[in-house]
Amino acid sequence: MAVEAERGPRARVRWLGLWDGYFVVCHLVTTALVFTSGAPQGRRVLAIGGLTVAAVWYAALGRPLLTGRGAAGGATWSSAPGWSGSSRWSCAPT
Repeated sequence: MAVEAERGPRARVRWLGLWDGYFVVCHLVTTALVFTSGAPQGRRVLAIGGLTVAAVWYAALGRPLLTGRGAAGGATWSSAPGWSGSSRWSCAPT
């Protein structure tokens, strides 16, 4: 049981590099597709701006929460059942 608890956080952080790569590739491909589409320029700018805001939000807030280094009083996020970490917003069972 202690080994599982010890491996859990490291395993979660270990795979985040793949997620970051996937996120970057999806952002670049989607931006290129929107940029080359036949949509009016205003809509393209709005769509690319929305994608960029999502990327900045993830880099500034999402990634630190996933790694447990959130600036919001030690809040972390986990999808593990029975998670008992600290959360400022009480969004997970304790």
